[in-house]
Amino acid sequence: MGTLIRIAFRNVVRHKARTIISALVMTFGIAVFIFFDSALKGMDRITIDTMIDFSSSSVKLRTPGYKADERAFPLDKGVPDADAAADRVESTLRGSRATARGRFIGSLSNWTDEIPVAVTAVDPRRDGSVFPVGGHMASGSWLSASDGAANALVLGSELALELGVKVGDLIVISAQTAWENRNADEFSVVGIVNLPDPLINRGGAFVSRQAADRLLGSAGFATEIDVALPKATALERTLADAADAAASLGKTFPALDADPIGVLAEGYLAMRNMKSKFSSIMIFMVLLIAGVGIANTILMSMYSRIREIGVLRAYGMTPRDIKRLFTFEGLIIGLFGGTCGVALGCALNWFMVEYGVSLDALIGKMDLGEIPLGGTLHGEWSLSTIVFAFAFGIVVAWISASVPARRASKLEVTNALRFV
Repeated sequence: MGTLIRIAFRNVVRHKARTIISALVMTFGIAVFIFFDSALKGMDRITIDTMIDFSSSSVKLRTPGYKADERAFPLDKGVPDADAAADRVESTLRGSRATARGRFIGSLSNWTDEIPVAVTAVDPRRDGSVFPVGGHMASGSWLSASDGAANALVLGSELALELGVKVGDLIVISAQTAWENRNADEFSVVGIVNLPDPLINRGGAFVSRQAADRLLGSAGFATEIDVALPKATALERTLADAADAAASLGKTFPALDADPIGVLAEGYLAMRNMKSKFSSIMIFMVLLIAGVGIANTILMSMYSRIREIGVLRAYGMTPRDIKRLFTFEGLIIGLFGGTCGVALGCALNWFMVEYGVSLDALIGKMDLGEIPLGGTLHGEWSLSTIVFAFAFGIVVAWISASVPARRASKLEVTNALRFV
């Protein structure tokens, strides 16, 4: 066995050009696989993190009645005693933060145009510990505790642009009240936010829960409890932690439905799984091309060494030894290409993890629909992906070398020695 491996290694080194070309294709395929898998995981992570940070939170608690009719934004199916429930969440889940929010449909008017929007009523004292919206102000400031007694309003950047308003301007919000009549009040724009979430930028409006109570004729208005969990190091851990927390809260609040981010983002996650399948097919095609290159290299090597094969057979090598010899050559090329591919892929991935790529510079003002994607895209390390890429490259090399190796083993010694 050792002799065969030495001969195979000598032959691989002797045909440097063919070996390098085949190994480069393999290197490129494996490096691309590792890099794009990391980028896709990072894209999934930044999308889910954006949803957690600005709209969905890690776990959302709502009444079953509200969930069944949530598209209508009902005012009479909210969470009772929401502030006490938020306190109880924090005492139940160590390290968590919770806040109560209310959502209702309102119409914003600048006295010229009127636009229907989904208004979010927040608790300025607690909301920032769950949703870091205040750190993304384009102008002005986020709602403060002192704004609770005032009619203060924060708008999404694109909505503010559409209405033609700026910080300090007055705007009218009208909405159906809890008593099913219509009420309107004047609000002062204190801030404009520009978030990675396009839905909030286009149609986001925030007021305090106190201001919402005055407008809607309600008391302690809240339609949901939003829960933030400690940040996990990987997306799968984030989803698992949220699922565990939702299960625990479901037992603590049997009258409420606790939905983790995995449920709240199930549409995106389903699209993510489909996207992963298509990207895997593309990478498989690249590695398949590399396999064809290895097969071609071994086949050309076989035809250029027919007399050598005859001499080896004459010295006592069996057809099985000849087959092993050429298979070893293919495996050596695959091993070399796989090692270089993993090294290159890890180098590219290290750059993605440490420095990332600015999505704002990459996609510019491209309309991504409802996908919340922005900021800096960082990759994620995945040992299973690296091991799979390397192993898959070796398997491709072995399969690619098997066909020409089998053909070489079937050459008759007398015919091989007479070959010119």
